[in-house]
Amino acid sequence: MICPTSSVIPRSSLVCATLRHVATTIERLESTLSFRVLPFTSHAGAIRAYAPFLIFYFARPALPALAWSETPAYGELIEDQERTRNLKAVFGQLQAESLDQDQSLNFIKQLID
Repeated sequence: MICPTSSVIPRSSLVCATLRHVATTIERLESTLSFRVLPFTSHAGAIRAYAPFLIFYFARPALPALAWSETPAYGELIEDQERTRNLKAVFGQLQAESLDQDQSLNFIKQLID
């Protein structure tokens, strides 16, 4: 396989090897891994300005969800439920705008074929 030169990814054996590894991992762990590609054509807009975040849910209903956000400069545990709800909404919008898992895998495969 030759990884093509395109406006999306540069020709690089490292990039190609990484994409192959990602595709293989998605296929191997498809029942436990959710992988989604957010296209550049997404209407999510300002959501891309968000720092990476995680939302933690607990098995006990008495424990509220928590969030963790981090940037290169700091990490923050978010216990405020309004802020956590806002991040849940952001996550929902990102999921709605993303390709599904099969489409995401096909997108990656197109880049490396």
